[in-house]
Amino acid sequence: PEQMDGMPDNARSALENKLQQIATNNGLGGFDFQGRFILTSKIVLNTKDILPGPPPMHAYTMDVTFYIADAVMKTVFSTTNLTAKGVGTNENKAYINGISNINVNAPQFKNFIEKGKQKIVEYYNSKCDFIIKEALTMAATDRYQEAIFNLMSIPDVAKDCYHDAMDQVPPIYEKYINFLCNQDLAAA
Repeated sequence: PEQMDGMPDNARSALENKLQQIATNNGLGGFDFQGRFILTSKIVLNTKDILPGPPPMHAYTMDVTFYIADAVMKTVFSTTNLTAKGVGTNENKAYINGISNINVNAPQFKNFIEKGKQKIVEYYNSKCDFIIKEALTMAATDRYQEAIFNLMSIPDVAKDCYHDAMDQVPPIYEKYINFLCNQDLAAA
């Protein structure tokens, strides 16, 4: 997140790289910035110490919490937490050192990702009827683009829900095209 207080930009980039590694190592990945599901993290500094010596060193102990969430609905599906320690000649280097000590191949990340994927599928399987009904209501009130977006954002791993939603897209799209044509005709 951009709003992590006091975290230097270079450290933020290092954390983003770690998140990408965790995702790709566990069968996810890509930089789809319009995607619905996100893998993100938050760092909380527990201790900030200055160690004496030439040069003085910054020693940080930080809690790093990782989240898998739905960015649209603001639903968290999975979390995991670890403690990282970093030492450097300045704040930036201490952050980067701590982040670089995160083992992206740790078993806890595999469990974290699997739990997140399972919860996403469960969410869509249990809410499918409501999501489709909401999309049909949006289409009935001329909010076609929103309706199509909601239907198209259902992941294909929720197989039955995905197929039911995809069956609804062509008729809504046809209504949308007719709606646009009527608007253009009225404007002409």
